[in-house]
Amino acid sequence: MTRLQTWSVAVYRLALHLYPVTFRRAFGAELLSDFEQASAERWRADGWRGLGGAWRQTLCDLAVSVPVQWSRTAWPLSTWVIGAASVSTIAVAWHVYRGAWRIAHSSGDRDIAVLLVAVSAFLIVVVCTLTFTIWIVRPHGPRHR
Repeated sequence: MTRLQTWSVAVYRLALHLYPVTFRRAFGAELLSDFEQASAERWRADGWRGLGGAWRQTLCDLAVSVPVQWSRTAWPLSTWVIGAASVSTIAVAWHVYRGAWRIAHSSGDRDIAVLLVAVSAFLIVVVCTLTFTIWIVRPHGPRHR
């Protein structure tokens, strides 16, 4: 196995941590073995292009299968909605923050910039509070002892 393949497998091993723990325990070793075998075959067949194709296929699979596996856990839909809203709000707040400083530097109107930064900070606090609350009150599946 080449050094690049070793790194590739190590990165995939880290990517497996995107899955829920129960899924990873049940199928992680098999998925890792399959990836290792597929990437080795693709490397022998096409070198860099083959390994890149294997990663392109793997990333597409992760993008589809990770949310599916998480949706099969005991997490309610509200958790997913709040999570998506949190990410969206933080992205919007970041753009507002960046825009505020551009406005302040281009037009010299610092009052608008301060207001926009304050609104961004307020949005982030509200979203973090909602996310933390949902995280605490989410249903906890049966505990295994």
